[in-house]
Amino acid sequence: MYEKQYPADVVMLGNSRIDRNCDVRDVREITGFTALNLGLGGNTINVSEALFRDYVDRYGPPRLLLLEITHCSDASPSVGEMMIFTGYSARLAHLAREVNPTFMKFESIFPSLR
Repeated sequence: MYEKQYPADVVMLGNSRIDRNCDVRDVREITGFTALNLGLGGNTINVSEALFRDYVDRYGPPRLLLLEITHCSDASPSVGEMMIFTGYSARLAHLAREVNPTFMKFESIFPSLR
């Protein structure tokens, strides 16, 4: 999503449950719609919100949003594997600074930590 054009009719957000169980090819086969799965193991609702807002800024609102609901109750302060995208997303960078300010200070000096 951050490096190339990837507009989709259906955007999927969540943790490993949606990442592992919702295949974009199946969505296209069943519905005829293009899909983008932004779910990843360990994603929290805060990370999903940042990803969704970044998506809408770049491509506009999708036709349908599929939100895996069990991660909505997870309020743990984590950015998880999304730390690698802090250079592409001001929202994720802001969230990462709130969660781990020391790491983000080091990351600003050594961007290869991403």
